Amino acid sequence: SSLPFSFCLLNTESEIIRMNAAGAEQNGYASEKDVIGKSLFDMFERNNAQELRDHDIAILNAKKSCISANKTMRKDGEFFNNLIIDVPCYGDDDELIGIMGFSAVIGSQQIALALDYFRDLGLLEAEKPSSQHKVQLTKREQECLDQLMYGKSYKQIADALNLSPRTVEHSIERIKAKVGVRTKFQLIDFMQGYY
Repeated sequence: SSLPFSFCLLNTESEIIRMNAAGAEQNGYASEKDVIGKSLFDMFERNNAQELRDHDIAILNAKKSCISANKTMRKDGEFFNNLIIDVPCYGDDDELIGIMGFSAVIGSQQIALALDYFRDLGLLEAEKPSSQHKVQLTKREQECLDQLMYGKSYKQIADALNLSPRTVEHSIERIKAKVGVRTKFQLIDFMQGYY
């Protein structure tokens, strides 16, 4: 429970088997014990819970880890944008028993710090590019990337570098194209594996 982000273990019916204190608090519960046995439908608005359940079913069927960004809406109306890593979980007999989920709230926790933890836990399998694949960045692109790697938003980067947010967005888009990724999170993950 000392992790700086939410951790939960769900069974194959998407019911909570275990959750850390950060996850319980984020989901509106006083303690980890209060959330045990709750389903997604107990915690989230019905349509949101169904989307999350469908996502869990897809992970269970594919038996593959998944990195995603989503919005969760609690029943009390509070919502969070999350970076989530879901990993299929197996028992001692190699039988699929559920999903381990790791979640960092976008905007209130440093995404780069959470990604470091995720990588250290072995949840991110970033391949290092070969020495033949050298990414060439302009000075502006490198400055924007450096700020992004510290978990700053486009607006924060723009303010720090005295640029417009649109210029920062274009710079990050060019970097993503150069390294062959589609999302900001994939870029951060790739670059952490690169250096």
